[in-house]
Amino acid sequence: MKNLLILALLSGSVAFAAPDGAEIFKKCAICHGDKAQKHSLNVSKIIAGMDAVHIVKTLKAYRGGDLNQYGFGRMMQGQATKLSESEMQAVAKYVASLPPVASTPTVKKYEKPSKDDLEYNRFTRDFFQANPDATFAEAKKAWETQKTAAQ
Repeated sequence: MKNLLILALLSGSVAFAAPDGAEIFKKCAICHGDKAQKHSLNVSKIIAGMDAVHIVKTLKAYRGGDLNQYGFGRMMQGQATKLSESEMQAVAKYVASLPPVASTPTVKKYEKPSKDDLEYNRFTRDFFQANPDATFAEAKKAWETQKTAAQ
């Protein structure tokens, strides 16, 4: 009986300590959208509903410096290195649970990016190249500071 009580207490504490994928994803939402529904920096694939195994594999490749999709490998490496194995699993499970975004037609009318979009993308690229270990929150704050100073 005593062993069962100890086992129950240990099991409860392990479950209690499990990382919260939704909470971890809040850091990713700046670029990927609050429900992973956006093309990050207008170039990446939408990740909502993506397979959790694929997400973990991709995060590990970024963390190891083996992946540089869309030219943002260093930026993603800086973010992925901050995640433990269990946090990667949790955030991947959360993103996989989100409803996939309806695919857009393969033939899409070209839409010229706005001046603001281009400025933001250039700023973000330059910011993370200069500060690969920075967070997206820091990048957003620096962008807002720059925009305020320019006004």
